[in-house]
Amino acid sequence: MIKATLAVLMLTISASIFSPVWAASSTACVFESSGVDLQKIKSSKHVIGFEEIEKKVRYTGNLKGVGGFYLELFGCNHYGARLTVLLGPDDDAKVFRRALRVVPELLFTKRDSLKVKKALLDIQADGFTTPLHLADLAKELGLTDVSVQVTEVEGMGLLVFQFYGG
Repeated sequence: MIKATLAVLMLTISASIFSPVWAASSTACVFESSGVDLQKIKSSKHVIGFEEIEKKVRYTGNLKGVGGFYLELFGCNHYGARLTVLLGPDDDAKVFRRALRVVPELLFTKRDSLKVKKALLDIQADGFTTPLHLADLAKELGLTDVSVQVTEVEGMGLLVFQFYGG
């Protein structure tokens, strides 16, 4: 019970900490054009307990063998998504690598997923508090930005993967 409460709290805090400037716009946003296929995530063999928190905007669930996740979709001046994954209390490179294999499958088409996985191959689980922007990958996918960030908070790892375009 305490771990579940801590997990939800950490995901909520991370969502506010890692909010990009472009998502904090004061203009009304239409979240239907994020570019993410929610049915694909919902039916994925890697996802357990996919739930909608806020209609067409925020979702939560669990990645098998990895940990809980929080997904936020957006479509304002830019479109895209941010996926925050709780990697668990262990600093386990195996869990981190599994997350980097699964996340692209959930967020991108099969063809683009392969490109993203290839770009993520060299990323280390050591943790870096500032986002690592993957400019070459963003250009290849026709996006404005793709970034990944790994942070440790109270012994729990957080992986934040986000992309936007438009």
